[in-house]
Amino acid sequence: MVNCPPGYRWTLIAISENKRWLSTNIPAELRLRMLEFFDRCTDSFLTAEAIAQVEPMCDEAYEMAKEARKLGPKKALDVFAKWEVFTAFVALNPSLLTAIKMPRSFSHNRTA
Repeated sequence: MVNCPPGYRWTLIAISENKRWLSTNIPAELRLRMLEFFDRCTDSFLTAEAIAQVEPMCDEAYEMAKEARKLGPKKALDVFAKWEVFTAFVALNPSLLTAIKMPRSFSHNRTA
């Protein structure tokens, strides 16, 4: 986890939260936007395989995320990236750590 930059910490939390929403009955347009978000997250640090390992957010983690989001979008992301907060999310969802530990594909060519 030491090598996980702050932006990736909040991104992993967002991936987990989006996977939670994907497990519900949501409109097709929203589902597509979430899947496109996953695609945009792939790079040399977060591979598609790593993203696939992230499990949906549990109820307790979701309550934590909702509380953080009350601070506003930017501040919530800052809170998610803090070590003590991120480690609390990892304790509830160890798949976040699994994703971090996965081999990276530094030769991944991404097209914009």
